[in-house]
Amino acid sequence: MAYTQFKTLEWKGKEFDLYVDDSGYFRAVHKGQKPEVYANMLAGSSSYEELVKTLKRKIQERTTTVRVPFTTITRGQYHVRHGFARGIHAKEGTVLVTYDDGEKDELDRWATTLERLDGEALALVEKAATVVRESAEEAARALKWFTALVKPMELDVDRKVRAEIAEKMKAAEAAA
Repeated sequence: MAYTQFKTLEWKGKEFDLYVDDSGYFRAVHKGQKPEVYANMLAGSSSYEELVKTLKRKIQERTTTVRVPFTTITRGQYHVRHGFARGIHAKEGTVLVTYDDGEKDELDRWATTLERLDGEALALVEKAATVVRESAEEAARALKWFTALVKPMELDVDRKVRAEIAEKMKAAEAAA
């Protein structure tokens, strides 16, 4: 599908390229980005007016800051962290966060995110996370032991069956 750039729009100090495709669908991307890459599309609509309205709303969303407290549990490692979500990344659309230790980042979309915990709830979640981490470590040790145990006993069944079939066929040919 072909895209035709028909305008560059400046709003709140940012520039956006506006395109229309062969079917008459409008889309907006950050200046210089390719319109054919869906992930680059900031807004899209079947009308120019709706495109501009949607783009402005999305940019307004992404330039507004908030302070939403949360607790997160990192995937795979089950570490409990606290922080504040502060807004939406202008290009990526991801949630921007500042952790209590001062680190700024984008929220891991695969992490478990909870309301801000403290007291008994926090103690319980931290204990559960520790149990999961320790269980995972124990499972990894058990798997390593199991693998070492059975490795010397492995049998290439395919090779063994083919060898025995070949042996029987050779014996049958010799007997004939």
